[in-house]
Formats: sequence, C-alpha cells, structure tokens
Amino acid sequence: MFAARDISAGTLVSVAHSIPFPTDALKGTPLEHHSFDYEQDNQDCIVLGVQQLMNHADPPNCRCEWEVVDGQRMHKVCTVRDVKVGEELTFDYEVPLWFNPAPEVA
Repeated sequence: MFAARDISAGTLVSVAHSIPFPTDALKGTPLEHHSFDYEQDNQDCIVLGVQQLMNHADPPNCRCEWEVVDGQRMHKVCTVRDVKVGEELTFDYEVPLWFNPAPEVA
C-alpha cells in the first residue's frame, strides 16, 4: 500500500472491523500468517481492512492500535512520522518473521 499524497505524522489512515477466533485456529491454512493478535487471551483475528495489504518494516512509518467503538474492537493504523507521496505504508508485525524482509529502500 502506497501513499497517494503526503501524509502528516499522527494521521489516521485506516480503521477496520475485525473477526476474532481462537488462537491457532488458522494453523496449517493459507491464512495462517495473516491473522493479527487480538490482544485478548487465546484469541487472534482477521482484520477487514487495508491493513491486510500492508508490509512489515523495521522501522515502520505507521503503528497499529485497538479501539472499542460501540462494543466492537476496531483496528486503527496511524502514521508515526511524515510520509511522502509514493512511499509504502508499513508497520511492525511484532511477531517473529517467517520470511526474510526486503532491504529498506532509500
């Protein structure tokens, strides 16, 4: 996912619903590495937003956080620094990586 315009630090770029399920419910399936930590004991989730398309980076230019809205846990993505048009939006997956990350592009 790439920025279509310059984005200031602290900008909310996405809010999405999530579908929770028991941890490891997707183990051995094609979705195994696409779940998010639901931040509740023994639960993960699939996030129904562009977050599923965002790549990992260290350091990232976005952060993820949870917020409860009308009883539903919403997954939010905000920029942590200014992002220039054309720059890829990324966040830290915060799990042991199952792939070799691409080198950072200058």
